Amino acid sequence: MNRIKNGASHNVLAMLFDRVQQSARLMCGLPDYDIYVQHLRKVHPGQSVPSYEMFFRGRQEARYGRGMARCC
Repeated sequence: MNRIKNGASHNVLAMLFDRVQQSARLMCGLPDYDIYVQHLRKVHPGQSVPSYEMFFRGRQEARYGRGMARCC
């Protein structure tokens, strides 16, 4: 019986850790690639799935723009 409780608490802690990690990435502007792929396959099944590198580059461009912006 104790073993089941420990296993259940481990699952809860693992899930909580995953959510905290995902939230931290979102706060830094890095959406979760795995969740993006799940969404893409479910909602847009005809679209190709970009590589992680392409996904990451697209997120960086969305956040910071392309290249360095200069005022002078």
